[in-house]
Amino acid sequence: MVLSAGGLWVLYATPLYGLTTTSPTAYTFVLVHLLLSGALLAWVLAGPDPAPHRPGTTPRLVALLVSAAAHAVLAKRLYARAGEWPPAAHGSVERGQEAAQLMYYGGDVAELLLAALVLRAWYVRAAPRAVPAAAAC
Repeated sequence: MVLSAGGLWVLYATPLYGLTTTSPTAYTFVLVHLLLSGALLAWVLAGPDPAPHRPGTTPRLVALLVSAAAHAVLAKRLYARAGEWPPAAHGSVERGQEAAQLMYYGGDVAELLLAALVLRAWYVRAAPRAVPAAAAC
């Protein structure tokens, strides 16, 4: 969660975003970081395999909620301060607001899908098992 949401905050709250617009190396590094941290977060929260030491459903849903809140606050801040944020960005206010809206609503879709996967896994684990019928003689 810290790698994923924290990485977005570092990208958009510091001059790092401006650097990614001028340096292909910085852009590639940040892109790889965001993809890997997002994939790691999704795997920890809703991975299909029974990972050792994976937290229970409640801690995973709390982590998802905190991550979603951090993501939403950042998107709202980017929308409200379009033209100023991210530092060193050179774009129109309208374009910044459109990007912030995409971040906000796109994040909601991804977070709802992750929550559905976490709850589905909980339901499958908690569902009573059917007792096989006795074999006919």
